[in-house]
Amino acid sequence: MATNIFLSFMNSLFEGDAEAMYSGNIFKVEHGRRGFRVLDRPGPLRDMYRQVAYLAADNSIRLCAYCCKPLLANRSRGNEAMYCSRTCNTRASAQRRETAYALAASGVPIREAIERIGDRYEQSIRRWYKESKALLD
Repeated sequence: MATNIFLSFMNSLFEGDAEAMYSGNIFKVEHGRRGFRVLDRPGPLRDMYRQVAYLAADNSIRLCAYCCKPLLANRSRGNEAMYCSRTCNTRASAQRRETAYALAASGVPIREAIERIGDRYEQSIRRWYKESKALLD
């Protein structure tokens, strides 16, 4: 998982193959049986890329649940971040609401909707079901 996140992050910075990427003569990332390894030359950019690699290795970097961009998983306050921005959070919520409305309109039981969308959002799903029922009546 850490390898995929790291490679996704690096690919978002540079065009290239996910198995081996280069940035001039600064570094090379190779993916092997034991994960990834960074082959590099000394310099400030190397240190930055190495830090990103270590963050990915210890699961400090996650992917946004909506757009899949990398983000730091901040464990110091409350729940871990799931989204990279408020925009992604809002869009994901709107997508869940539209899904709940569609399920309610098609007659899917609320329990099944909660299972499909996620237990974490049970209160919202129940509210959306009530809203959609009011709209349909």
